Order: sequence, then structure tokens, then C-alpha cells
Amino acid sequence: GGLNSPSILDTINNESVSDGFSAKDIRASFLRFFVSLFRHYDKHTSPSTPYKPFNVEGFLNESKWLGDGEWIRGVIGSQMFERFIEERISNPSQPEIRFFNESIIQKLNRSAKTTLSAAKKKDTPFLLDQSDVVSETFNPPPPSNWGLPDDGRTYSYNCFP
Repeated sequence: GGLNSPSILDTINNESVSDGFSAKDIRASFLRFFVSLFRHYDKHTSPSTPYKPFNVEGFLNESKWLGDGEWIRGVIGSQMFERFIEERISNPSQPEIRFFNESIIQKLNRSAKTTLSAAKKKDTPFLLDQSDVVSETFNPPPPSNWGLPDDGRTYSYNCFP
């Protein structure tokens, strides 16, 4: 794209661009991917064993479709995944955790096994709740040079303070 093209990271202004990249669709694809990948992760989470809160081998044994598991071992061994499991155990009502868990429930509710038995379906109240829906985007004010000398000086830094 050109200099005036909307960025793929701009969730509002890139929806009308015909470049085939919708940030909303890409985020939804990643969510579907991770929901599918980790749909049974909760069976391998154990709050009672803080030194080993996630049973990696149990998860991998159940997830034979992942192949040799090298890639998923890298994901599960990451600090990001470790932190996710810690947050899942210590604060399961956190919105991000509830969103992910209920997205998994929503997927499992759509599966063939669950569809045949309505008794197995679980509710997803967090996903249905519209009370915290984002209704506007905050745009921060542009940088200001108020209080700085107006002598044309340029300020630059080698690193973030």
C-alpha cells in the first residue's frame, strides 16, 4: 500500500480497503485457530499442583493430530502460555479468560457430538452479554510541544526511557 493506505492494524479504517486483509477477519481466524488448538486445555490444568499447573504430556497425548508436537511444545513452553495458565488458575473470571473459555464452549456446542444431545450444551453468558460492548474508539490527542522552547530543536532518544 501507499503512504495514505489504511494500516492492517487499524481496526476501524481498514474494513473498506479491497486488499483482502481485514483486521477483524484475521483476528477472528486466529481466535478460531487457538480455540480449536486448545479446546481441551482445561482438562490438563491443575491448580492443586502449582509447580506444574499444566500437564504438557497429557495434553500432547490427547492431541495426536498435532503430529510430533514440536511446534505446540514451543507454544506451551512459552512465557506467554505459562502466564495464561497462571491467570486461568488465579483469576478465571478475568474477561480475557472468560472470553477464551466461552469461545471454546461455543465451539464444542457446535460439534456433532454435542449437537445430537442438547443436554450436553453449556451456556455462554459472557459471550451473550452486550453490556461491555465497545461502542466507540478513543483517539489520543496528537503530540504537543507545549512548554518546550520554540527554536526548531528536534528531540530524539536512543531508547525508550
